[in-house]
Amino acid sequence: MEALYTGIGRPGKLPLINGKREREVSMKERTRRIDAEANRESDGVIVPEKQPNRGTPVSTEAVEGRALAKRNTGKEATIRIQSRDKVSFGLEGVRRRAKTDKTCCFTALLHHITPELLRQSFYELNRKAMPGIDGVTWQDYEKQLEERLPNLHTEIHKGSYRAKPVLRTYIPKADGQQRPLGVTAIEDKLVQQAVVNVLTPVYETEFYGFSYGYRPGRSQHGALDALATAILTRRINWILDADLQGFFDSILHEPLLEFIKNRKGGYFLKRKTVSKRLRQTIGEIKEALRKKMHDPVEQTGNWLKSVVQGYGLYFGVPGNIKALKSFRDLVTKAWYRSLRRRSQKGTAMTWQRFTPIVDAYFPRLRICHEFPEVRFAITQGKSRMR
Repeated sequence: MEALYTGIGRPGKLPLINGKREREVSMKERTRRIDAEANRESDGVIVPEKQPNRGTPVSTEAVEGRALAKRNTGKEATIRIQSRDKVSFGLEGVRRRAKTDKTCCFTALLHHITPELLRQSFYELNRKAMPGIDGVTWQDYEKQLEERLPNLHTEIHKGSYRAKPVLRTYIPKADGQQRPLGVTAIEDKLVQQAVVNVLTPVYETEFYGFSYGYRPGRSQHGALDALATAILTRRINWILDADLQGFFDSILHEPLLEFIKNRKGGYFLKRKTVSKRLRQTIGEIKEALRKKMHDPVEQTGNWLKSVVQGYGLYFGVPGNIKALKSFRDLVTKAWYRSLRRRSQKGTAMTWQRFTPIVDAYFPRLRICHEFPEVRFAITQGKSRMR
């Protein structure tokens, strides 16, 4: 027979039973008791290690258990959903779920925008910022904050909130030009900041460590510190400083919203032929076709074939397929017009007759280069940057 030691202190020698000493408390049980004592938390249910062998419990054989402590432990800390997973409340739970499950799409985040979050977001705003089109400053809005927050919260959840127009202003640039800026009303800034506070736990986990722009707790000073550390601790031969001209003016909103909705990036560094350079190349081809107007079709076709192939081999990079198709179509139209001008009536060459000629000489252009990360991985062994 075994007996369970239920004291908190260290047990002494246990009595002999049937020539054997009783088994001491297991290390796991002792550790649990020590942790409970250290944290000053109530224990849960203690289940006896051995049940009676007989159907009816006997006092000489039964072991002692213990029920729940007198506290609110009958309910779980979180409720369960249909998938039997526990629900974590608050934005911290959202952050943990976004970090552990990269495929999770959050479709119910509006309830996180509470009056408390709106109040917190208001005091995170710049108090010296320029007022918007309504002329209300941060100090003016603070005076009516407590009476405005309940109405604002109701409008957001009912979908009746409407943003005010953005005030357009201009600031001078270093090159003498003017940079357009949009000044938002203070209440719109408040709502935007609240939305940022809700979405940040979701999308902050998607950024890489070397990303510093518009991230909480990071700034341009941190980026410069990281750059200086890399220069001092690694073998750096050159530094590239690049700026995207008019990025926020030309960014496509549809794929950006799709990314925010599904948390699927699918973005890569897209390179395409400059439109001005494409038009210049087509102009040079048209000028050459005028000089070759009366040359044999086979001779002109072979020349244009080499031109189209060379263009595809050079500009056939990922993301530039649209420019490749445009170049082939423009060269085809230029050659067609050149051949029609060989006849005074312009009816000797038709599209039905010209299409087989184009298919015989012009190849179908395609992307012939790998993605940059693939090419870099192949050539990294010979790169001077290692």
